[in-house]
Amino acid sequence: MAADFISGFNGGVAGVLVGHPFDTIKIRLQTQDSLNPRYTGALHCFSSIIRQESPVGLFKGMATPIITIAGLTSVIFGTFGFCLRRLDEGKLSSHVLAGFGAGTVQSFLICPIELSKIKIQVQGIGVKKSNLNKQKYAGSVDALLKILKSEGISGCYRGLGMTLIRDVPGYGIYFFVFEGVCRMFLPYTPPGESLGVVPLLVAGGLSGVANWFCVYPFDVLKSRFQSDGTHKYSSYVDLVKKSYSQEGFRVFSRGLGITLPLSLFKGMATPVLTASGLNAVVFGVYGPCIRRLDSSKLSHHFTAGCIAGLVQSPICCLVELSKLRVQMQGVGERSGKVKNRLYSGSINAVYKILMTEGIGGCFRGMVLVTLRDGPGFGVYFACYEGLCRYLGKSSEEEDLPFVPLMLAGGLSGMVSWASIYNLDVIKTRFQVDGVGGKCKYQTYRDVVRDIYKTNGLRGFFSGLGVTMVRAFPANAAIFGAVSLTFRLFGRES
Repeated sequence: MAADFISGFNGGVAGVLVGHPFDTIKIRLQTQDSLNPRYTGALHCFSSIIRQESPVGLFKGMATPIITIAGLTSVIFGTFGFCLRRLDEGKLSSHVLAGFGAGTVQSFLICPIELSKIKIQVQGIGVKKSNLNKQKYAGSVDALLKILKSEGISGCYRGLGMTLIRDVPGYGIYFFVFEGVCRMFLPYTPPGESLGVVPLLVAGGLSGVANWFCVYPFDVLKSRFQSDGTHKYSSYVDLVKKSYSQEGFRVFSRGLGITLPLSLFKGMATPVLTASGLNAVVFGVYGPCIRRLDSSKLSHHFTAGCIAGLVQSPICCLVELSKLRVQMQGVGERSGKVKNRLYSGSINAVYKILMTEGIGGCFRGMVLVTLRDGPGFGVYFACYEGLCRYLGKSSEEEDLPFVPLMLAGGLSGMVSWASIYNLDVIKTRFQVDGVGGKCKYQTYRDVVRDIYKTNGLRGFFSGLGVTMVRAFPANAAIFGAVSLTFRLFGRES
């Protein structure tokens, strides 16, 4: 049981240090006035806090979580372990029940802590650095003491009901998903050994995402109820009614994007909806092709990759066109002019491009997409296979451990992008051009001339650095997920 408490303490400290700035942004977005919002999104909130309150503003209210983290995380994991040992550990339902117990117990500890933290996080919004010393609370500990003095013990537990509604099922889901994912990795762990760091990180990350996704509306309501200093809301029912009447269903996901920052994901709707389909096409075509060729030759992996890239090009062209149009509209405009923009989202962009530019407009840049993706995916798969062999893969049936496998995936993505990046720059310029049917470029040659004239050869590699930074983790994740799926379902299937 001591191990449960110690491991919980260490994990809690790490979680607070990494997550508190994101939590501050989340709270600011959740509690801002919907009729007169101060922030347009997570990135704007972040930059405003840095500019007005200095980087220290991101860590407002962290004192209480840090001071109490030993107790909180120890209680969570200690209670969970205690409950689980009195149930059937072999059943996932027992992990859910033990999670319920842990969530119930810790709710009574976390409620006053989060109340004081939120009070600090929302005070001083928009206040200049020189006036920060005039605020009501000097820190989260001071806030808790003042709330206790002015409102009594019940004031310290304002929002307890919503905290219980959030944390009891939340921790049940958390431990259920964590245990389930860990069990998925067990068949690929040598007998007698514990799970490696990567499987544990994957399990922990997925369990956290599942937890927040399921209980996030309750967290929004709790934050609003606890930050309400004027007692605008008389009850939880009153809170729900007023929040819904002002903002609709969107209010219940306000700030969720700081888990995946919303303001950095303009135009993401179409890629999200089609990403799984695109990768299914790529790997679905590559697999049958390489099985019909000599898989021992890297040149055949290149050929299979080229075919896969060619097949997915028409879908990719339409997806990237709509995404780019949404990402590039309104660049440099103030947030108040958002309503005047042409596209409300990437799916709306596809519809309007089809209506105004016809089917040809939907496939603007198709030739360059094909020229990019054919050889690009050829290099991608050939490089991946070559790196796997270099890292120790001796046969098609042998699976590399996850770390070298993801390393090979990340590096192959970087090599692939480096080999075709100049074509991607030309394609992007060509697709972004032509909003509403007004085209600056009539041919690809016009794009090449314009880039070279204004920026020289450097123009064809603009943005390569951030693409390389993105390519490694993104492609490491792709091959990690693909390999895990093969292992779960059996490579033969």
